[in-house]
Amino acid sequence: MLTHDHLEELVRLVNEELDSTHVVLKDKLDAIDANLADVTARLSRQYDALETEKLSLDDLAPRIKQLREKQDELSKARIQTEAEVITQGPEHIDAEMVKSYAQDLRNVLEEASFTESKTFLRSFIEKIVIDGSEAVIHYNLPVPPDWKKKEPVRVLPIDTLGGAEGTEQRTFSLAFRLAT
Repeated sequence: MLTHDHLEELVRLVNEELDSTHVVLKDKLDAIDANLADVTARLSRQYDALETEKLSLDDLAPRIKQLREKQDELSKARIQTEAEVITQGPEHIDAEMVKSYAQDLRNVLEEASFTESKTFLRSFIEKIVIDGSEAVIHYNLPVPPDWKKKEPVRVLPIDTLGGAEGTEQRTFSLAFRLAT
């Protein structure tokens, strides 16, 4: 699991996931912007109808109130999504850094007792599935909160995006052929 090839594949998979998450958030932001533009245009038409006296204030007031509430909701959603884009930016994980950490992990496993090594490995390996000469390891890759430099966020998100300690945990699978 700690070979250079497996680690490079892991880094590639993590970076692909980071990119796809960023694309999803950008798409969400584009959709919010489109809805916001639509609501703003509708409000403008309502105001035009009021100014040209085509309809009375009593007729338009409920609809204007409804559109303003929708506009406020969309503005809040946009701010939240912008904060997510900033905090989950597409910055990639460096393969050399991961290889360095893996070497440290190898050293820890070599120096630890069997029981300590087993306990440590169980902390991030979920399961191992063996099918003939193929094995798939399902494991979590904890990402520390300072794995990338974060720029200051002007508007803080309401939800904690990475958990109480600010870490993200993703489950990955690694398949390989067993030696025969």
